[in-house]
Amino acid sequence: MSQKTYPPSLKFRIVLDVVGGKTQAQVARQFGIDHRLVSKWYKTFVAKGKEIFSNGECSRKISRLENKIKQLEQIIGKKEIEIMFLKNFLEPIRAGS
Repeated sequence: MSQKTYPPSLKFRIVLDVVGGKTQAQVARQFGIDHRLVSKWYKTFVAKGKEIFSNGECSRKISRLENKIKQLEQIIGKKEIEIMFLKNFLEPIRAGS
């Protein structure tokens, strides 16, 4: 038996209804879902909601990605030099053929 999945936008809407003053049971009935799911999503929202406003993790991720981009740009630069060197090396050989 497969478990039904709900899109994040619906979960968020449901949690906002609870935050707005409706009981979890009311919201569960309104959307036709088990009240335990509403409770689980609400608890997740309360526990992780502060991360939305936390800039630290995003900054660290951005910094890591920027470093990765720099590394890849350096690799590309080295490869371009290798290609130029090989082209210059092969030109006289091709011309002599």
